[in-house]
Amino acid sequence: MTSLPPCQSCLTQHVNRVNYHVMIYSQAHIPQPVLPDPMDGHGWTCENGVMRPKWTDGEIILHQLVDILEETVAELHRSDEDDDNEAVDNSSDNEYESIEESDTSDDE
Repeated sequence: MTSLPPCQSCLTQHVNRVNYHVMIYSQAHIPQPVLPDPMDGHGWTCENGVMRPKWTDGEIILHQLVDILEETVAELHRSDEDDDNEAVDNSSDNEYESIEESDTSDDE
């Protein structure tokens, strides 16, 4: 998922935040610049008195895609558990064989 480009809504919010920063930097030479409210369409939101980036205006991933991804992850977990169980079964057989081999080598 990290290699995918951002959705249009996320990209728009990021561009809004960058433009707001550029506006601040472009007025750095002014002692008391007049700046608009960052929560007024500039990619920021206020939650519980804390200013946070507004990541998106809507859904990031379609619900159908989320369902498909959840099913795929569940199937992978099941197959990993099956592989782990087979590995445990095989390793326990090998331990018995190695013990039996070491017992016969001591007799010689």
